[in-house]
Amino acid sequence: MIAIIAYLATLSFYIAVAVLAIPYTWIKAIVRGIIERSFKVYWSTMWEWCYKAAWGIDQAGSPLLSHFGNDLLIKPSSKHRLGSPDKTLSHYLGINKQQDTLYFFGLFWAYLVDLVALFFGDFDHTNKAAKAEQFNK
Repeated sequence: MIAIIAYLATLSFYIAVAVLAIPYTWIKAIVRGIIERSFKVYWSTMWEWCYKAAWGIDQAGSPLLSHFGNDLLIKPSSKHRLGSPDKTLSHYLGINKQQDTLYFFGLFWAYLVDLVALFFGDFDHTNKAAKAEQFNK
């Protein structure tokens, strides 16, 4: 029971942070753009925030989606299961994509992550993440 409460509290925290951070950042970017009289200032503020948010979601994705991902994305034969807070979601999706241990739904998510990464100029993100050092030190 305590685990369910902890899970719901964590999820609620993430949602609350997103609900507050998204409009605040958008308004701040608009104000900075108006003060500087530059669309470029607005755009760079939003772009930087989106990149940091995407990186944070990638880092948090492994532990937060461990049960969901291990059951619906990754085949049971895989030796690389989601769950470590030190490895990114992209890393696990990339390794399992290379080893052909993703279900169709997992491949869909891997290609979706690759598509989002393209917006930041990162081609073939999941395969690169699979080869990259992942442990935070």
